[in-house]
Amino acid sequence: MSWVLFGGLGYEKRLWEVLGKPSLKVVGTEYILSTESFIPAPWADGVFAEYLTHNYAGLVAESEGIIHLSNSLFSCYVAMDMALLYHKPAWIFLPGRSWRLLFLSEGEGGCIGCTEPYFPPKPAMVWEEFSLGWFDLLATFWKNPPTSSTLWEKEGEMKILPRREDCPLHGEEHPYATGKHQLVVAVSCGENSVAITPSFERAIDLSGYLEEIKPFVRLRKSNVFFVEMEYEKFSCLVFRQGRFIVKGTKEKNTALYLYRQLVGV
Repeated sequence: MSWVLFGGLGYEKRLWEVLGKPSLKVVGTEYILSTESFIPAPWADGVFAEYLTHNYAGLVAESEGIIHLSNSLFSCYVAMDMALLYHKPAWIFLPGRSWRLLFLSEGEGGCIGCTEPYFPPKPAMVWEEFSLGWFDLLATFWKNPPTSSTLWEKEGEMKILPRREDCPLHGEEHPYATGKHQLVVAVSCGENSVAITPSFERAIDLSGYLEEIKPFVRLRKSNVFFVEMEYEKFSCLVFRQGRFIVKGTKEKNTALYLYRQLVGV
């Protein structure tokens, strides 16, 4: 069986090489905004040109395990939930102000959700740049992983994650793997636009958000209800409830890419 690599960061082939070129099926590679397309991955045993959603649960069920490498924290929780649902091991690079590496055991231990319930993060473009040194750490444990779920907060420091019995990812509901918690993407029939609406609560402090995002965008309008801005060739609206509208495309992956970069999820 193949491992499933949920990507999007742009280092998918490099990771594959570092791990000794294992059999991988890849969901999402680096996304090129100018062409609104993913970079091809002919080296993989199967490629799916979109970002991870709960619809890929079946692919995980038939896999050896999961590797997750993207700048979406929400996607990390989807991957963790799928791994727990189907009792698969998972290596997950956790994005944020500082990157971390999680090994999720199919046997003993907990998950990040046991200690850190999901909370929408900052825009990906304000995060720390990913260090390729994390690949060397993963390669060290690739063939002999820990026996319990383990978190590396720095490239040389590790700790065992205890399981919390009331963690929703360890229960029967599996809200991320089943799609209860998801990003609802709607392509407009008339206008050249795409809307993203989180199915979960996602309040945004627009005043604080403006201060973070201003250096990266061209601000057009802002008030207590929404922020309108331009990024590259696209016009974007961010609403305080977390809803996001991109004008200038009908490509859902473009909207998801911009949501990750400009809003954070």
